[in-house]
Amino acid sequence: KAKTPLQSETQLTALFSNAQIPDAHHYLILHGRYTCMARKPACTLCVLQDICAFYRKQQRSTPA
Repeated sequence: KAKTPLQSETQLTALFSNAQIPDAHHYLILHGRYTCMARKPACTLCVLQDICAFYRKQQRSTPA
């Protein structure tokens, strides 16, 4: 729920150790490029389903 890019960065960097930050940066970019694309996210292939609010929302709105 960050309002600015700096708030987003602060929240994300708090999740990783300093040693992990360079790799995490690339993993997040690649995840957005190939899995969690804005126009057509590949939620069924995503390893982050259990923590993804968008995925949970989609599951609730999909008829059984």
